[in-house]
Parts: sequence; C-alpha cells; structure tokens
Amino acid sequence: MGNFFEYAKTNIVPIIPLVFPLVILSQILIQLFSTIGRKTKIHAYKSGRIEIGFSQFGPSITLLGTLKAEKRNGFINNIKLDVSKKNSSWERSFEWRAFKPYTFSLIPQEENIKLEFVSAFLLTTDQSFKYNIIFLDDAFIDEHYDKIVSIQNLWQKYKNNNQLEEISEISEKHFCIFKESEEVVELLEKIEQIFYWEEGVYDIEMCIHTQRPSSKFITNYQTKINEEEIVKLKSNFINIIKFACGFNTNFKSIFLKYNE
Repeated sequence: MGNFFEYAKTNIVPIIPLVFPLVILSQILIQLFSTIGRKTKIHAYKSGRIEIGFSQFGPSITLLGTLKAEKRNGFINNIKLDVSKKNSSWERSFEWRAFKPYTFSLIPQEENIKLEFVSAFLLTTDQSFKYNIIFLDDAFIDEHYDKIVSIQNLWQKYKNNNQLEEISEISEKHFCIFKESEEVVELLEKIEQIFYWEEGVYDIEMCIHTQRPSSKFITNYQTKINEEEIVKLKSNFINIIKFACGFNTNFKSIFLKYNE
C-alpha cells in the first residue's frame, strides 16, 4: 500500500491539474469537427396569403410563415424580395422593413397595429422562427416621397388661408374642398401614373442572406392579381392624401393565394 501512495504522489497527482483543461479541449474539438462539412440550410415554409398594399409608403408586400435551420445555426442579416411580372421585362426589388405581430383579432381594432423594425437574428436548429414581414420598394419611396411632402405643404397653406388650427376644427367638407383644388388633382393624377400594379401573374423570389458563413437561400413563389383587386388598391389614392393631411384613415390591402 505504501508503494501505491508513493507511486500516486509521484506519477498521478502532478497530472490532475491537466485533466480538466484536457476535458474542455476535447469537448471543443468534438464540437468543431462535428460541424466540419455541415453547411447551414434555411427552409422557408409559407403560410396564409400574400398581402399586397399601396399606402403613403408606396407599394408593399407582406409575407408570413416559418423559417427553419437545418444542420447548423444561421445568423440571418437580410431578407429581400425580387418581383417580376410573367411574360414581361418589369421587375422590382423589395427590402424587409418591419415585423408585424403574428396575431389577429376577430374584433376590428381602432388603434394602429404596432410594428417592429427588422433586425438581424440567430436562427437555431432547435427553434424555428415565425415571420410576418413587411417588404417595401425603397427605390419607389426615394423617387416619389416628395409628392407626400407637396400634399402636406398644400394642406398647411389651405389651413392657414382658412384659419384652421386644430384638426377638430376641420370637417370633411374642408377636405372635400381641398382635394378638388387644381394642385391636389394634379398630384392625384401623378400618384395614379406611378402606380405600377397591373392585372397578371407575378413571380416572387425571396432571398434570405446569412453571415458566418456568408450564404443565401432562395424560395420562389407565384401569385396572380385580377382587375377587381387592382381597383381595390387604387381606392387608396385618396387615402394617401387624407393621411398626408393628418386624418385617420384605413388603407385597403389585397390578399392573394399562392399559385401551386
């Protein structure tokens, strides 16, 4: 027994402090080698319908569904849409701009839905992500937002000329007079000219970008817009004017089926 304790003191005790670091290192190496050759895969599973809108922010597309990572976690830093019209050279790009709540109410709500700014997020293999994302045509906004500013300036001029200070003093009659003015009619005509949705079949390519590793994952959808739905979207022209003037208004959207 004495020989054993002497042996342990000389040969075993000195290496005990090294055991714990070696265990940690082995776990790190196991995890590292287990990921070699395993590339992240991101799957998008659609849900509901495609929402198309036209408001003070211009054309918009809202998609909802679920994202799932396979094999490795993925850090998603951008999602965008490329939209084209079938049998046409027309195409537009839409950038993700806001998350909508993944809920709905059976009772109409008076308050506006609160949106959350988009931001990059980690998608893990053990937890999927429900998305409800609003995509906007940034190039359209940059090119045409000056028309909203022009409406606001004209409305302010109208209020000053008629000594209208508070919104409570302004009736629907005042707005009707205002929207019939030559300058506003001209702006409405310009809004109608820049409205680009038409009847037809549209292809939507959703591209999900990840970092570390840098990669992209593409999912393709197709939908169709009919003439009745175009008329519904065009009814928002006057609502854009009302919103720019500070009135509460509800913008109409259309909800399209995915083509199989």
